[in-house]
Amino acid sequence: SYDPTKLLDGAHTVLVTQTDVAGNTSTASSLSFVANIATVQSDTLVVKVSGDNWQGDPHFTVTVDGKQVGGVLTTSASHAAGQTQDITLTGNFGSGAHDVAVKFIDNADNGWGNDRNLYVPQVTLDGQTYAGDTAANTGGSNSLGVANLYSNGTATFHTNVTTTSGAAGSAPPPASTTTQPTSTTTPPASTTTLPTTVQSDALVF
Repeated sequence: SYDPTKLLDGAHTVLVTQTDVAGNTSTASSLSFVANIATVQSDTLVVKVSGDNWQGDPHFTVTVDGKQVGGVLTTSASHAAGQTQDITLTGNFGSGAHDVAVKFIDNADNGWGNDRNLYVPQVTLDGQTYAGDTAANTGGSNSLGVANLYSNGTATFHTNVTTTSGAAGSAPPPASTTTQPTSTTTPPASTTTLPTTVQSDALVF
C-alpha cells in the first residue's frame, strides 16, 4: 500500500509488476500522472491603504520575507477625502516573525497638489495589527499613525511571531481581494432656535 498524501506537486510515474507463486515476475507496466496537491491558504494579510491620484491611482507591491504576494496592486481610495481601502492577501507564510514590505512603484510629482502618493495606515497579519508609523519608511516619513510614501520606496513592518502556517508542499498562487474605498463622515449638527415672544401686561387704574 502507499499513502498518496505524501506526494509532491508535479509529474509522477507508477510502475506495477506481478509475481506468481513460483517467483516469476512480470514485465513492469507504467502509469504516469500529474499531481496537483492543493494547500490550504492559512495566513491572512490585510493592507490598509489610500492615495493621492494625480494622473492615475498609485500602484504598489507587497512582499512577505522578500517574496511577492499577489500581483501589482492599486488603490482608488482618496487620502484627501479621508478614505481607506483594505487589500486582503492570503498565503502560507510560515510560523515565526515576518517582514511585510509595501513598495510604492509609480510616484508622480508636478508640484504641490499635483502628486501621486501612497499612504499605509496599518497592516494586519493573522489578526495582529501594526500601525503605519511603526514601519521603516524609505519613501517618505511617518506621521499620525501613517506611513506616508511620497516617492518610490518601501514601508517595511517587522511582525511578531505567528504560529499559523499551511501544510508543506507547493501552494497555489496567493489570492488577493480588495474592498471598496470607505470613508467616515459625520454630518454637521444643526440647532434651531424657535422665536420667543415676551409679553408685558400693563395694569391701568
